[in-house]
Amino acid sequence: MPLVGFCLACCRCCGHCGGHMYQEQTKAVHCHRRGLYWATLLTTLVILAGNICMFFSNQLLKVSVKDSSVELSNTLDNLQTYLTAVPQQIDSVLMESNKTVDEVTRNLNDMGPLLGREIQRRLEGPLNPALKSVRDMAKVMNRTSVLLVGLNSTLTQLQSDVTVVQANVTSVRDRINSTLRNPDCAGCSAYQSELQKLTFDTTIT
Repeated sequence: MPLVGFCLACCRCCGHCGGHMYQEQTKAVHCHRRGLYWATLLTTLVILAGNICMFFSNQLLKVSVKDSSVELSNTLDNLQTYLTAVPQQIDSVLMESNKTVDEVTRNLNDMGPLLGREIQRRLEGPLNPALKSVRDMAKVMNRTSVLLVGLNSTLTQLQSDVTVVQANVTSVRDRINSTLRNPDCAGCSAYQSELQKLTFDTTIT
């Protein structure tokens, strides 16, 4: 808006803008003045509305960008917490399963003197397979927990090794590219496009 005002001031100083002398004030002159007034007012309102929308949009964009960094940080923290809590939950389930199996076994052993050997023998038939299944499941879960911890360590080491390999491959490719660009290398330019197509996938899933 200040720029428009400056342009109008310069135009008026040059004698191209502003009022003109009229010998007689006719109705057409008044209509022309009112038209200019309303056109100026409408233009000013449109510019003002545009400025207001611009300021509101800028404020909303600022808030969105600020909140997005916080949300991203929270998401990463939640993911890290989840990955840390999974082995702990598995260990907790294993401990509770072992306690339950030990308690049931101890109760079965104590039932002999209390209720008699006959009752114990009859109960051992249907319960022993179930207890064996629970023990086997606990062993499998324990092995799974150990394998998950080992897999996490292996992935970390593998990612470090892949980074080193990628750097070495990039260095070798740059050297080959430099050799192909050497003017003394006859017919090497045809292989530069093939060299650019070579990629090294370092994605680990």
